[in-house]
Amino acid sequence: MNDTDIPLRVKRIARGERRHDDFDRIFLHLRGPLDRRSSVRDIGDFIAHRDNRDSGLVNQHAQDLLTSFRNWIIPTVTGRRPSTEEIVVAGEANLRIATNEQLKRAMRLDRGGATSAFRKGVEKLKKGEPINKKQRLAVNYLGGTWIWQPAYSDASLFDELVRLLKAGRYLMPEDVAGFERASPFLTKHVIALLHGVKIAMKDGNSVELIAKHSRSERVLGVKMVLTVNELVKPVSEEVFLFHSHLLADDHCDPVLLADETWKGKHLEVRQDGLLAALT
Repeated sequence: MNDTDIPLRVKRIARGERRHDDFDRIFLHLRGPLDRRSSVRDIGDFIAHRDNRDSGLVNQHAQDLLTSFRNWIIPTVTGRRPSTEEIVVAGEANLRIATNEQLKRAMRLDRGGATSAFRKGVEKLKKGEPINKKQRLAVNYLGGTWIWQPAYSDASLFDELVRLLKAGRYLMPEDVAGFERASPFLTKHVIALLHGVKIAMKDGNSVELIAKHSRSERVLGVKMVLTVNELVKPVSEEVFLFHSHLLADDHCDPVLLADETWKGKHLEVRQDGLLAALT
């Protein structure tokens, strides 16, 4: 893809201009060579194919969060011990969800050690062999805990974007500070982009992403609802898939804030920089 316009768009952002199409063009250009673990590629894919999302980082993360929640809540409510197969599925999902810090805090193991201990432990369980203390801890934690993290945050997304633009020599050293001041605008643009998207789940259902702010900290982000229907009564939990540091009171149109739910509304970032309902 021709990239001669990318440095010009980056410079325009660094000068203080805020245009949705500049960021969209940058993300679309960068997504090509990146793997599916990249948040920059994921946003580029959302821009290119907003409807019928059935793959990508957010989709995988949403599925993993539901798997982790389901394999924790059902045994917790029913008292039924999970099968070895269920432990394996939950553990592999949790390995994709958990941060290095979470693994270190829970098991005092790095990611490689946690992965090895878990997989060796479940293989021994399948064979009916005894497992050691480290393997037991990994199996119990990864196979039986609900672990939650957003797929990515505004900080991690912007950091990756800046790193890629520097590596491609699209962002020059003298423009870095100016470009970084565009982070709040990009965060709101991503929230508006993800809001209302329906992502396909492996069980055949779809989950709609909804822009919201947390009730306690009032920070903006995009949430999904995890729902488990296998119990006597459905159990649901709302979690962030994209999380930001932006305070809703500072970055949203007061009219939008007055609405109890933003479901069904189309969102945009207005010229005054506020996240608002499209009218």
